[in-house]
Amino acid sequence: MSASARLPRILVIGTGDTKSEELLFMAEVIGKAGGVPVMVDVSILGDAPYIPDHCKHAVAAAAGTSIAAIVDGGDENSAMAAMARGAAELVRGLSEAGEVDGMIALGGSLGTDLALDVAAVLPLGVPKFIVSTIAYSHLLPPERIAPDLMMILWAGGLYGLNPICRAVLSQACGAVVGAAKAVEKPGRERPLIGMTSLGSSCLKYMKVLKPEMGGSLRISGTSIGRRSPPAQPAFSMRSGPEVTTEPFCALVTSWMQKSKTAANSLRAATAS
Repeated sequence: MSASARLPRILVIGTGDTKSEELLFMAEVIGKAGGVPVMVDVSILGDAPYIPDHCKHAVAAAAGTSIAAIVDGGDENSAMAAMARGAAELVRGLSEAGEVDGMIALGGSLGTDLALDVAAVLPLGVPKFIVSTIAYSHLLPPERIAPDLMMILWAGGLYGLNPICRAVLSQACGAVVGAAKAVEKPGRERPLIGMTSLGSSCLKYMKVLKPEMGGSLRISGTSIGRRSPPAQPAFSMRSGPEVTTEPFCALVTSWMQKSKTAANSLRAATAS
């Protein structure tokens, strides 16, 4: 099977010891939708009743620690923080090896915190979906949300695989598989220049930089949640320089001032 024809590999991330029924259902839906589920277990105390593709011990090892050491810490928050670091590093490695076509994570508040860290290490163009009990709430800082992250509220969650939960999970799994099949990932044929814009007035002058001038141009605003693309790993595409707004605006302002001065001189010369 060619690379273009192969089935998309979708990471399914969650705590298999407490949410095995839901995670296995998600894997089943992904398979039926034409994807390949890759199970990543981020459990701590218990063991998943299935054999994950990446077990909790591998996740802990990626964080430079062990499950035993994490448990001995005795604190749930620090434990999940360690697993979040490990999951992010493990997924980063899988992504760089070309083994990730999409991800979907399931969780409550702590699980969502972990999922945000994982989504942040994946490049733009790799679909990222989080099914969360706190989706779109004020508990999610805007700066932690990956630019192309999709979320859905885990309605009926934490109460077993009930009909409402099945409806939500099946929608989410279908969405991430569909996105992985349909996405047109940004090309890397030419250098990438990333720029921020403070508004349409600045954008007018940025538009003069055409792709045929030697590089492709991506323009994004800084008004959404005060996020700065250079600070977003998923935005960087891992190539090319980063140009922030301040020096570019200074350059445009200088050019406008010089143009105005030249225009005034021309008018004066014409009048005389």
